[in-house]
Amino acid sequence: MRPRARLFGIALALLAVWAAVPASAQPPRPLVLVLGDSVTAGYGLPAERAFPAVLQGLLAGAGHPSEVVNAGLSGDTTAGGLARLPDLYPPQASRAPDLLIVELGANDAIQRLALERVEANLDSVLVFARKRGSRILLTGIGAGIKRTDAYRTAFEGIYRRLAEKHGVAYYPRIGDGVRGDPRYVQADGAHPNAEGARIIADRLLPFVLRLLQDEQPVR
Repeated sequence: MRPRARLFGIALALLAVWAAVPASAQPPRPLVLVLGDSVTAGYGLPAERAFPAVLQGLLAGAGHPSEVVNAGLSGDTTAGGLARLPDLYPPQASRAPDLLIVELGANDAIQRLALERVEANLDSVLVFARKRGSRILLTGIGAGIKRTDAYRTAFEGIYRRLAEKHGVAYYPRIGDGVRGDPRYVQADGAHPNAEGARIIADRLLPFVLRLLQDEQPVR
């Protein structure tokens, strides 16, 4: 057999073997888990308009198809998110997420919970996820205009401090470009509308892409 014909035959044989492999044996798409409150859950929006679902579409459009799981719960606090986290990982879940996005804390600020408790809860979330091999994107949360300047400064400083402590990626404020703009929030003035959710997903996209490509944490 001529060398070229022989190589062609080998290639055909390899293609046949590949085609015979069940789809379930193909590498799974990256799994992104978004642990959050009503902003993540998509309060007041259809499920497909919440920012995790929009982010999944943007990732596919960027050539990086992934499964983005919405683990948002309206009204949730850092303590609630920490309590729910084990059920979102094996053995309760089928696999651990490749990337965990943490969007929690707004309800803690509304309830004026002790800053030390908020920081301890978030710290435990990050420790849990890192021990299980997940990359992490921690999103900062604004404390709201009804808090004192001192409380806002201390509260918002928690996120950067924890990101630096654990060496995880940090997105300074989840509501940037949305909160306070009536074009992008619902009638309550707090929760993003569909366009606001898309802005959040758009702004998170480059952070998520870099982390899924296993690059260094984004600052």
